[in-house]
Amino acid sequence: MLPVFYQTHLEKYLSQAQMITLKLLIWLLQNQKQVKIERLAATLPLPIQLPQPSSSYTTFFKPG
Repeated sequence: MLPVFYQTHLEKYLSQAQMITLKLLIWLLQNQKQVKIERLAATLPLPIQLPQPSSSYTTFFKPG
């Protein structure tokens, strides 16, 4: 599945939940070969986090 070298390296930077998610995604891609991102997003209940806009951008684009 995931070579030991990569696994030990990634474990330094990813949480346990992130490692499990990564392993599941790799397994899914190896077994299914074709995956629609919409179906994957609907199946995995992961919150999508968008970066908050910078205050300078909101001030610059403020109407009025």
